[in-house]
Amino acid sequence: MSSASGEQIQILLDSALDAETLSQWPKLLKLCEQGLKANGLEPYDEALFRRLHARALVPLATSGKKANAYDINLLREAIDDAGKAIVIFSTLDPPPTSFLIAEAYDISGGALYALSLTPDGRAQRSGLLVQAIEHFEKALQYEERAKTRKLLGRVKEHLDFVQRKQQDEKKTGCFIATAAYGSPLAPEVVLLRRFRDRVLLKSRMGAVFVKLYYVTSPFLAPFISKSAFLRVITRQVLLRPLLRFLKGYIKISMKP
Repeated sequence: MSSASGEQIQILLDSALDAETLSQWPKLLKLCEQGLKANGLEPYDEALFRRLHARALVPLATSGKKANAYDINLLREAIDDAGKAIVIFSTLDPPPTSFLIAEAYDISGGALYALSLTPDGRAQRSGLLVQAIEHFEKALQYEERAKTRKLLGRVKEHLDFVQRKQQDEKKTGCFIATAAYGSPLAPEVVLLRRFRDRVLLKSRMGAVFVKLYYVTSPFLAPFISKSAFLRVITRQVLLRPLLRFLKGYIKISMKP
């Protein structure tokens, strides 16, 4: 829409709000895209359209039954739109109703949480969960909602679980592989841990090898992690042939 009167924009907004009430997400998305293309859009109206746009994106992105089917691009777009709405709302004088700001934070928190559940979000899961918690808490500062508080509790439990798991992995992790690949959650490290747990630790000789590894590897890992050259050599010469063997013959899936 190259140009639109205030009346036309209001009609679009009213239609968008009706679509939100009826959970008509594709229609809501289309209406918001039309509204955001209008020239001369007032900041308040832009923030409303961006909030509604983000509101439509989240359910569309998470329509798949499993997190690995979520559309991460739509989730990131929703986070961006909700964030822009929050920024605009914060600059308005007088400020908008607390409901609108709470909604924007709520949508952003939900999108961040959904993104943390995806395979792409695994590497930064703790950070995404922390951000989701911050946004849900912000939403509750503006407006108390039972649904938001319940979801906040769930995200906090999830973060606690992830942090405890990461601590356990640090204590009993594959130090050299973690140093070489940069993360205890790297697929290659996960595969090696599974080989340790499912194969090595089930035999006496394997258990002895694991014990010896944990005596020596913590001293070697810091040198590897600090040297790009040593990381490459460790991956190419030591770990890649072992991983190729495990994937080819042991058939342990690299997926969690």
